[in-house]
Amino acid sequence: MKVVLITGCSSGFGLLSALAFGRKGYRVYATMRNLSKSEELKAAIDSEKLPITVLQLDVSDDESVKKAVLQVLAKEGRIDVVVNNAGVGCLGSVECLNNELLRSAFETNFFGVFRVIRSVLPAMREQKSGVIVNVSSIDGRIPGKPINWGYAATKHALGVMSDALAGSGAVWY
Repeated sequence: MKVVLITGCSSGFGLLSALAFGRKGYRVYATMRNLSKSEELKAAIDSEKLPITVLQLDVSDDESVKKAVLQVLAKEGRIDVVVNNAGVGCLGSVECLNNELLRSAFETNFFGVFRVIRSVLPAMREQKSGVIVNVSSIDGRIPGKPINWGYAATKHALGVMSDALAGSGAVWY
């Protein structure tokens, strides 16, 4: 059974991805920063008897990422698929956007993905397999409204990192 780690599963694409993988029989570790937002996911897990475990993972915290990844590896011995889905919005004009809001968006949307990838890559290299999916946005390639530039910048940075990983051929040395 394949083991899947997904970030940002309290709602949206993360929640839907966790349910889709679980319904296909994958062993899913659905993570989120705030476990109090897990009610909808837990209800589906219970009612459908899905192979999904809910874990706390805050992508903006090094120790939280390490702890969750090590927990999955200790239990399963491998991670086959990672879906980096956690993300936050960031709206404001250049002159008005709050510095802390922009830093927080980069911390989650870019550095959070970076942390997760760096935590799982050693195990994937050792097992000589694995898939990493980074959920981004078209805004990272073609920015939409000027007020959305901060979010677009985080997703552009994520796209560049993803392109670099893909260009390396997923490097199983």
